[in-house]
Amino acid sequence: MVKAAFGRVGGLALALVGLTASAAGAIEVYVNGVKLTGTLKNQTFKGTEVQFDANGDIRITAPGYKIELEAPGAQQTQAPKSGKQVWLVVNVAAPGHYKTAVQVNGKAVAEIPAASSQFIKEITDGTQTGANGMLFTFYPQPDAPSGAPVDAVEILVGEGEKAADGTLTISRVLGTVKRKSGSPSAEAVPVHFQLTPPTTP
Repeated sequence: MVKAAFGRVGGLALALVGLTASAAGAIEVYVNGVKLTGTLKNQTFKGTEVQFDANGDIRITAPGYKIELEAPGAQQTQAPKSGKQVWLVVNVAAPGHYKTAVQVNGKAVAEIPAASSQFIKEITDGTQTGANGMLFTFYPQPDAPSGAPVDAVEILVGEGEKAADGTLTISRVLGTVKRKSGSPSAEAVPVHFQLTPPTTP
């Protein structure tokens, strides 16, 4: 579940909307460039401009509204971790297309520049026993290389260990995300996984 918070900048905050995204809808909905298909219900925007693009998708320009995406699991109470290290591994086969923002349980843990070819980080401190949610937001760059869409970004989240020589071994894959180049708008992709409590000797 992805939660989207909408609020007028310098004005009154609007209510949180937490809805499961629809998998069946063929029409995509974007608000201020961020894909929010399936997350909008009982929501009113004032002073907006609505456009239908060449694909029939709905693009809403809402001046003065701030959109914040919250990762699944953000409201859960912190619990003891699984006792294993959790790693974020990002391989960028085609640099220059996307800046990537990463959240773990509602907290920002990384912002990966578009020019990066690889990014590795331990994110154990942001996880908890039980359900966990991550949110990857891809921001297309205006000066991205042109050409046919290619596999641009591949992300893996997993449990593993890093040896003294720097070698990282992933023993359990928790989630993966792949992204092709050519997307015109920012898009948030959620990943869910479970962590089991540590085993008592």
